[in-house]
Amino acid sequence: FNSAFPASGTWVGRWLGQMSAGGADGGDSDGDEGQIGAGAEAPKGPSGPGSLAEEEEWEAVPLSMAFTEVRLRMRRLPPSMLPEAGRTKSASSSAEPHKPKHTPMNRTWCVVEIGGHEGDEVSDFRWLEFFVGETTGHDRPSGDLPPGAWEPPDEYFRMEVDRWVSEAVLALDVGEAADFEPAEQGATAATAASAGGLKGRCRVRLLESARAADLLGDGSLMLRVLDPGRGGEKPWDLAQVHADWRVWFLRNGEEVLGRGGGHRFIIDEAKVMIAFELALKDMEEGSRACMRVSEDWGQGCLTPEGVAGPVLRGAAVWVELILHEVKNELGAGEHEDVEQALTFAAEKKEQGNRSLASKTPADDSRALRRYQVGLKILEALLPAEVAAKLSKAPAAKKKALEEGSRGAPPGPLAGDAELPRVEALLEALRLNAAQAEIRREKWSEVVELCTLVLQMGQGGNPKAYYRRGHARAHLGEFQGALEDLRASAAASPSDAGTRKELARVEALYREHREKEKRSFGGLFAKMSQQEKDKEEKEETRKKALAEQEAKLEQERQKKTGRGEEEAGRGEEDTIRGGAGGQKGTRGGGGEGEGDGGG
Repeated sequence: FNSAFPASGTWVGRWLGQMSAGGADGGDSDGDEGQIGAGAEAPKGPSGPGSLAEEEEWEAVPLSMAFTEVRLRMRRLPPSMLPEAGRTKSASSSAEPHKPKHTPMNRTWCVVEIGGHEGDEVSDFRWLEFFVGETTGHDRPSGDLPPGAWEPPDEYFRMEVDRWVSEAVLALDVGEAADFEPAEQGATAATAASAGGLKGRCRVRLLESARAADLLGDGSLMLRVLDPGRGGEKPWDLAQVHADWRVWFLRNGEEVLGRGGGHRFIIDEAKVMIAFELALKDMEEGSRACMRVSEDWGQGCLTPEGVAGPVLRGAAVWVELILHEVKNELGAGEHEDVEQALTFAAEKKEQGNRSLASKTPADDSRALRRYQVGLKILEALLPAEVAAKLSKAPAAKKKALEEGSRGAPPGPLAGDAELPRVEALLEALRLNAAQAEIRREKWSEVVELCTLVLQMGQGGNPKAYYRRGHARAHLGEFQGALEDLRASAAASPSDAGTRKELARVEALYREHREKEKRSFGGLFAKMSQQEKDKEEKEETRKKALAEQEAKLEQERQKKTGRGEEEAGRGEEDTIRGGAGGQKGTRGGGGEGEGDGGG
């Protein structure tokens, strides 16, 4: 087992040091020290009752999900070989056991019990807690926390976690145990590499497992559910929430902010650190969670009071959050009447305009979110036949018509008298959203929004033409950009900004054409010469073929002339021969007559 783990830099380094010093009875430990709970027995080795034969029941571990290159095989232990003591759910968590999984956003936090084989015995178990897919974790001291309590892990016990441990966890259910070893046998460096660092045989038991989320997909914000609560709703942007949290520095466990009476604020108004808001938006009302925040995201105000309270400026922290209450805004189709929905959408437009005026990347994104909420509210007011005309994709048009055929949606629908106001506000929100997307340099989205605006109106909208032309120029669609900008200039001839943008894009287009000519001129010339050579060869071939045909025709004519001449002479000979025959006939008759007479 000493060869199964390096003796430094991993969580077993101190373990092996204790064993070599006699702290664990020189490797013949009976399993009492560091065992799960008090009085737990170590699992019996293969020679004990209920043991497994050496080569039976082994199976390949399913394809790797966290580290694709790891290849292991496993032997599951029957329940009779597992100790009765031990945990299957953390005292710090009331969440039900969770089947481990690993995807870019959905992750798993777990506690495992790992022991190494020494001959026929499995001994000196230790507990390790970590997020599946990560290569570091924490050595977990024995003994549970008080019920419902949670504390951040001690960085003193931070250890490396070999890749094979994650794959082992993903192959187990909570409470299940198995022996693991490399799929390829033989103690070589290549074997250890393909097995994710595992060189010998180890026993792993999954004690705890809880749902976790990698909120940004890069490990910088790791959220773990401690208590799912009663299953309430999640907060959206601009939801009124009542929440509470505690904060500790990650490096030394010092508490930065204690829990108070809770904080009431509105989500997405930049009142607190953005990491808090992202976590709360992933939680349900009544739930409790903890989150690990990296230095890059450990920035901002820790309370809604802003800079008057504690502020982080780039510090990695642990946070425990409780979401007490959520009150979301009304969604699409939930307003009592069209007038109320129009008022709400107009408020979203004004909120977006205020954010857009701040001219910061965060506020540009915030403005876009306000505009998008208003658009959803207005689109829900449109009757099916109108929504089908104004939808941005054939699939959306089909869906709108299908929903219309099944009956009206639950919310109010705009009548003929209200449709002009709805469409006017819809046009304004789309134009403003396009401006926000220009700030964010999302050019394809700008083209899509402006195209929808142009499809709505009877006449051309100069702002829509201008913004779409500007976006098309950035996409390299110069001809379409020039068409849009010329249409905008024609609709608003006094707009100096439009004329300036048109001149700029015309210059870019000329430069683009010149660059293409320089880049492909030689190629085009070569292709032109090849075509010319090909045409000349074809002309020469046709000419030679014509000459050959003419020569053959002459030969045929000559042959025909000689034949006619020979035929003429033949007729003449025939005529002559006929005359001689006649003479011979007459002479023969005289002779006959003379003979007969004699």
